[in-house]
Amino acid sequence: YYLYARGDGKADLWRKRHLIRYLTYLVALPVLLALAVLHHPLWLLLLLVGGLAYCWRPFQRLRPQWAGYSALQRLWAMLLIPVIRVTGDVAKMIGYPAGLRWRRANRERPEIHWRSKLDSGQRYG
Repeated sequence: YYLYARGDGKADLWRKRHLIRYLTYLVALPVLLALAVLHHPLWLLLLLVGGLAYCWRPFQRLRPQWAGYSALQRLWAMLLIPVIRVTGDVAKMIGYPAGLRWRRANRERPEIHWRSKLDSGQRYG
């Protein structure tokens, strides 16, 4: 995931998607945790709902594959979903700025300005 996100940064792709990821982990998560500690633990319920929504799609993909597994194996697989998601997100959050740094260091290269050429209607090449 690091390399995919690094490529996104190099190519100037998916800005909003990466911004949402940073806002979620660096703003929304700390705010919800602070509200739960300082005001009322019910704020953790919102965090739980968000976490379940975040893991719902991978869970849907997993379910058809677990026919031959025990209940313990199924539970273990479900518990690994958030671990895998967070690990991937952290890798992306490290990779994207690395790609942006590369892009900034190589800004004299004409091929990295593809977005402005598309916006102006110019042909690339």
